[in-house]
Amino acid sequence: MLGTRKPRDYTHFHCTEDAQYARDGMFRIIAGLQIEAYSVVVQKNKANPSIRTDHVFYEKVFKGLVPYIVRRHGSEYAFHIFASEINVRRKRAALMSSLKGILNEEKVQYNLHLHPNHSHHLLQVSDYVCWAVARKWETGDSRPHASVAAKIRSEFDLFARGTTTYY
Repeated sequence: MLGTRKPRDYTHFHCTEDAQYARDGMFRIIAGLQIEAYSVVVQKNKANPSIRTDHVFYEKVFKGLVPYIVRRHGSEYAFHIFASEINVRRKRAALMSSLKGILNEEKVQYNLHLHPNHSHHLLQVSDYVCWAVARKWETGDSRPHASVAAKIRSEFDLFARGTTTYY
């Protein structure tokens, strides 16, 4: 039969697992959304061993991201932050503590929402945007990045000045 295709049974989208045609469709949808994306690029092999503990590492990353967003939107703005649930309790505690600490330093109102990645549409959108940024930096494949580049407001390379690689 012409024009028929077996339907896919998707419970959620996940960029690394999705077929190329699903990715292309999601990137077209994202291009039409009214969103802003902010990213911090972290080359882990450039992270000094002294900052590799979860809490210190997350704090460093959030210090590179949160103040920039607050300056851009203003401290009177109430922020709703959706974070993907992390299954490892120790990592989750370090991430949440670090994020709350930086948000409190910035003196902003905020609400943190932890969800499984597949249960919230904005986390799935975030997954796609992060994948596009990572793909550009890791493999040089800029095609996915180009499809959402208009949504990306920052792409801060945390260790850009670092020249030492530790592993």
